[in-house]
Amino acid sequence: MTVTNEYTSMTLHTGSSSTDASRKPRCPLPSGLVLNGKWEIIEHIASGGKGDVYRAHQKNLERNVALKVISPDFLDDQEGDQALEEERFRREVQAMAQIRHPNVLQVFDYDIADVEGKKIEYIVMEYLPNSTLRSVMPIEGIGYSRQAVARWITDYFLPVLEGIESVHKSGIVHRDIKPENILMDGAIPKVADFGLAQMPQKQGLTQSYDVLGTIFYMPKEQFEDGASVDARADVYSLGRILYEAITGKITNTKKNIFKQVGLVPPQSTDAAAVFFSQLDVIIRQATAEEPQKRTPNVHELRTSLHSLAIAALDEKAQQRSERFIRIRKRFYITVIAILIPVTLLTIYHFYGPPSSLSGRHPHPNATPAQSSIISDAESKGSMPYVGTAKDQKTHLVASTLTEIDGARLQMVAGGETEWQPDHTRQELRKETIPAYYIETNPVSNIRYISFLNDIVSQISVRDSAVYFQDTVLVLLGEAREGYTPILYQQGKFIVSDPQYGERPVVRVTAEGALAYAHYYNRDLPTPAQWSLAMKAGQMAGLTNGFAEWGYEQGQPMMKFFSLASPQAGAPMCPIVRQKWESLPDLGFRTVRPLAQLEVRP
Repeated sequence: MTVTNEYTSMTLHTGSSSTDASRKPRCPLPSGLVLNGKWEIIEHIASGGKGDVYRAHQKNLERNVALKVISPDFLDDQEGDQALEEERFRREVQAMAQIRHPNVLQVFDYDIADVEGKKIEYIVMEYLPNSTLRSVMPIEGIGYSRQAVARWITDYFLPVLEGIESVHKSGIVHRDIKPENILMDGAIPKVADFGLAQMPQKQGLTQSYDVLGTIFYMPKEQFEDGASVDARADVYSLGRILYEAITGKITNTKKNIFKQVGLVPPQSTDAAAVFFSQLDVIIRQATAEEPQKRTPNVHELRTSLHSLAIAALDEKAQQRSERFIRIRKRFYITVIAILIPVTLLTIYHFYGPPSSLSGRHPHPNATPAQSSIISDAESKGSMPYVGTAKDQKTHLVASTLTEIDGARLQMVAGGETEWQPDHTRQELRKETIPAYYIETNPVSNIRYISFLNDIVSQISVRDSAVYFQDTVLVLLGEAREGYTPILYQQGKFIVSDPQYGERPVVRVTAEGALAYAHYYNRDLPTPAQWSLAMKAGQMAGLTNGFAEWGYEQGQPMMKFFSLASPQAGAPMCPIVRQKWESLPDLGFRTVRPLAQLEVRP
């Protein structure tokens, strides 16, 4: 997986970028170097055309930071423009340092240091190692799901607008707003990279400089005369981002550059159609080609979107409880009607008629999934049963289980573990959890396809999304460029290429992962379970940059996370996610508590 660096405007999902994490710096700073007695260089993160970014450590406060250096070699190559580049760099520092807002990246320091006789200028910022706004924008778009779009707007886009609004109140026009310049601090977006910012007390530097913004998000007036743009240029960029979040990633085409964009609302009169018609008007006004016809400021854009999104979510909340009860009731009635005869047949198959069960223990809970659990030990005729006289319970104590869906689970002995609930704080949560089983590998494409085909009569496929009722389970299409693992053809799900069958399934929503787990009478891991299994070395299939779903059953609602391997020696720190998110590097595995396998003689 390509490592990305948000601090220098890297592109996550485009084919090329001016910044590359694999590119070596022209004048590298060695690890261990301390600048001005405060900032110890740890490692090089990425380099762009104009500078290098390092992960550094602030010695007196014991925290990691991002340290951005404008490349001395680049300045030497500018043939007389060195002062111009230095002025641009200082502009970024001044613009960011003026603002204190939770949705704007914080600047800690700006200084000049001497390294081997060369002067370098650097800026020290918050270090956010996770991702950018692009990571919560599906490549094919959120689509025309009113609830999902309204939730995305309230969770991510409105905070971005609040950050930009604070920027504008400081008299600054950003001029390079795009998903890659909005960093994600967990679930909190933060506006960053003010390299093209224009402040009222300064004149534009040069025309060539003013067109360095990203053209797909740039209004025409910025391209023609960047020195004279105002806050409406940022409004245009924000409108383009919202349009892209709904309809899908902007392709490398010139046909819509500088153009007004709009939605194609569903042709009906229901609440969703009304919602998207109103949203279409907002987006068209924000991306009007002529500045005087455009939404005049970010405050007005934010107010319109806030009212629209909150109204949609409030209406949805009123309907949710009754609809959920109806769906769950129908679902469980159907499941029970199917499970009773299947369970009886399964017991008969494994144990023979009732008279032959004497002296043997049935499988636990007698659901089809659990009735089909066959541990390695039992398959060899040596299943150990360990009971106590006090409670007359026996426990399956096999070290591994192989289940009906092909999942292979490994026992994890219970114990104490710790994890970091909030990466902005150093507080750790310690938990003692009982023994459980966890899958040795993430759920594969072929196994998830089998699950979808089992319930194919209850689901529908619309706009590359697989729905159960109004819930999206998984998104089809490209998981990444050139990789489309799952196809839906003639009413059936298939793997597009046999070599993809055993790869981890991705782009599954949290609800889609939970539906799979519950279908086989298992669950998703909690952060504590995931952390303990990882510490025990029982988490195969983990790769750099790959994360997995986990959750907690809190009140009043579930809380979902993406779980990933921490850096060496660091505690596991999950990222809070929305249940409808579908990401190209996010899969899942399931767990089963050992207590669930208790049986009585």
